[in-house]
Amino acid sequence: MLDLEGLKNNKDLVASIDWDMTPRKAFEEYQLKSVDNWKYHSDSPVCYFYVSTWRGEAKLLLIRRSLKQSEELAEVSPPEDLMRDCISSQEGEDMPRGQLPLTPALKNWLYQELGSRG
Repeated sequence: MLDLEGLKNNKDLVASIDWDMTPRKAFEEYQLKSVDNWKYHSDSPVCYFYVSTWRGEAKLLLIRRSLKQSEELAEVSPPEDLMRDCISSQEGEDMPRGQLPLTPALKNWLYQELGSRG
């Protein structure tokens, strides 16, 4: 799994990040719970960041998700205050469970660190 420095050196991967994807959107697009959902699913994989709070551990993860699997590509260590603010501002809103979208402040920090869209 990549860290921040490894991610910075992988420009193709950084360019493939969907900054608008959230855990909720990914869940809705890639989890097929009924036959009717087939008409809404997405065929192409997506890379996006989210904050994992699973098992009480806060992690900023980059994931690649497709219909068949999800793979953790990078774990980034942001400033503690940004993580704390992200978690506290969305308490109880994790959907799917243990997954939070990025706050604008956390997203802006990533943009700056990765030299990406801002």
